[in-house]
Amino acid sequence: LFQSVPWKIEELQELKEDLNGVKEKLNHYNLQKWHNHTRFTNRAGEVIRNLKKLKPELLTQAWCKFYEILSVFHLIPQFAVKNGIFNTFHLCEAPGAFVTSLNHFLKLHHHDLKWNWLASTLNPYFEGNEFIYMINDDRFIVHTLEKWCFGADFTGNIKKKENFIDLLQKAESMKPIHLVTADGSVDCQTDPAEQEAHVASLHYNETVVALSILEKGGNFVLKIFTIFECQTVCLLYILRCSFNSVHIIKPVCSKEGNSEVYVVCLDFIGKERILPILNILISNYDRLTEPKVIFALNDIPASFISLIIEGAKFFKFRQVSAIERNIGLYENKISKKHKMIINRIRLSVAKKFITTYNILPILPEQYVVLSYNLCKPSLTYSPKEENYSYAEKVLAPTLTQESMLRELKSKLDGISVNWLESDVHWVTGLSYQETDCDIAVTMKTGRLVEYISSSVFCMRMLLEIRRTLENEINLNDINSYHNFQNYSWRYLKNLQLTGHHDVNFSDSSESWMRNNNNIKLETVNRILNVLNDMKYDETLIMNNFPLLTQFNVGIIFVLGKHFANVGFVNPNIYGYSIVFHKLKKLTGNLLFTQIQEALLTLQGTNTTIITLISIKELYCEEFYKCITTINHTVLQLSSLYIITSLLKE
Repeated sequence: LFQSVPWKIEELQELKEDLNGVKEKLNHYNLQKWHNHTRFTNRAGEVIRNLKKLKPELLTQAWCKFYEILSVFHLIPQFAVKNGIFNTFHLCEAPGAFVTSLNHFLKLHHHDLKWNWLASTLNPYFEGNEFIYMINDDRFIVHTLEKWCFGADFTGNIKKKENFIDLLQKAESMKPIHLVTADGSVDCQTDPAEQEAHVASLHYNETVVALSILEKGGNFVLKIFTIFECQTVCLLYILRCSFNSVHIIKPVCSKEGNSEVYVVCLDFIGKERILPILNILISNYDRLTEPKVIFALNDIPASFISLIIEGAKFFKFRQVSAIERNIGLYENKISKKHKMIINRIRLSVAKKFITTYNILPILPEQYVVLSYNLCKPSLTYSPKEENYSYAEKVLAPTLTQESMLRELKSKLDGISVNWLESDVHWVTGLSYQETDCDIAVTMKTGRLVEYISSSVFCMRMLLEIRRTLENEINLNDINSYHNFQNYSWRYLKNLQLTGHHDVNFSDSSESWMRNNNNIKLETVNRILNVLNDMKYDETLIMNNFPLLTQFNVGIIFVLGKHFANVGFVNPNIYGYSIVFHKLKKLTGNLLFTQIQEALLTLQGTNTTIITLISIKELYCEEFYKCITTINHTVLQLSSLYIITSLLKE
């Protein structure tokens, strides 16, 4: 294994060229208009709308796709049914719809089965993960955190060997594992012609995990895309050698014009029978950048290659037909009569889907997450902006700096951020209560985050705009846009302060967007020094304290529990303040000493403290709204200040 250079099969390459030729016809279509059009012409487009009447938990297209696969194939082994226990592991699972779909299926068809599950995905709470690679939806995850494995480094990235080993250990605690699903993908918008090559290493990792943890007789469901390249052919051959039967299906609710298909592998022959091969696959787990492929072409039987070509032709034909049909309908305005026909087909498909798979409602108490409304996202959701064509976005020449700045300014001007009613918003439920037990910090460590790429406390667009500015422009040349002198005092002069302490934080991008251990330690040291000097009933005012990370927001939460009141001052172009009014509990310095000591042990390592307080507690609605509103206001106004300053030059 891994002795051959990459090879090509001419027939498959011709299919790839044909498909890409058809896809290129879409390059000049406005993406938003095209997506709206294909959403309407999608024959399965009414399935979700009709299923909503049954109120399934976390209903998405993925829910529908997996429910169909569960209904078509026997994914629950008979020996698991006989033993009364069914264990599943779900890779690349965010937001969790395969889990809720499986739960629905089990409650209808195997309600006596004891089901245990674990899942893995790129961690939405790890601030070093980029939005572009993640599913930015944690409605389900936040309520099932104990079920999610984010790996040794807390990133959730299964392409890392250390996280693979961590997954094996987690799986060992739940064995035997009867079903593994892998629904991973990679954003290929900038290079759609090579989608298959971009996802090859992820599919390899998902497959190696499945082969390493599955019980003999277990099943595996893997999402892939086209089957034109040698890496995919090799992977499918390994799967065919490892399972007694392998099927490829494109579910009804998988959009007709995309390349997505699912490989359903049934009846695993057992790890023992493939151990020599599996050990080699594991040894190459994170070395797939080397220019070698698993098998040479002549290692794979000609009969298998013929089946691959036949399958590739079948799915390519279906995809091309769907794209050509949609182009025809897009170019020639759809008549009223044709719209009625399309609507009738959509309704017919939806009805057929629900009756064929006999989908019935289950009781709310049978949901995975009991008595919680998953319609309300916890993460700040920022929809994709696609008011451009692929050619304009990717193929066009690079914008001049002025054009780029004007484009960013236009986006920022379109964001509306409203502060709460009063100039100082006092948060109820965060501050000290006499009945409270001593607050405990639960420090979770993970890989060091040098640069904040994502945050659960800020909308995606604002962070990406700020990142663009930092990548393209030297922000050190921009004059400071915050001036704290007497700023908070104009709001706070009416408070009866027996003594107050101010802590001013830097307004530079260093403190906002960077997050290394030195910055954290300096922050904790400054707070600790102030707490050591404070007396009962005195007030602490923190100015411009960065609030993008769970670590920093956790600091605010912990501090708040030691004061009578916590207030957030209306943020504006001058920055903002957080007021901790009247110190009531003198144990804060002990907690911050613990945090300080933990950070000192991590100095010089690639590990940091990610969280101090459970994300569930930080999602307290009023507190969360204050934090996100401050972040949105500060990032919007400061970015506008930078852009305006540069455009004036």
